[in-house]
Amino acid sequence: YEINCLDYNHGHSCHKAAGYRYFGKACQQDADKAFELFKKGCELGYHSSCLSAGILDCADGDSKTYTRKEKPNPKQGLEFYRKACEEGNNGEACHRYSAHFIKGMKGVCEKNMETAF
Repeated sequence: YEINCLDYNHGHSCHKAAGYRYFGKACQQDADKAFELFKKGCELGYHSSCLSAGILDCADGDSKTYTRKEKPNPKQGLEFYRKACEEGNNGEACHRYSAHFIKGMKGVCEKNMETAF
């Protein structure tokens, strides 16, 4: 999948390769590499990858289960959610995007019910 992603720019392959990388299925586990592959899949228009990249970028960087070396970037994560929602009609991405604006997130976004809905 990784070759098809990187050499042939196939977004769905990027998504599959990212999932394998994240969990270490048939390859070395690497959450940072997984994020980059999700990001590439998103850039190539595979909107499920936008959702996955958003989840990783909006994660709690202080959690014991957070395995990326790079700190999360919630502002960028919101953009991934927005793209998956607006361009890909991904219901979970729309829900997650809205949830951030319903409650607000310090340093990321203000509470804004109009944007949320």
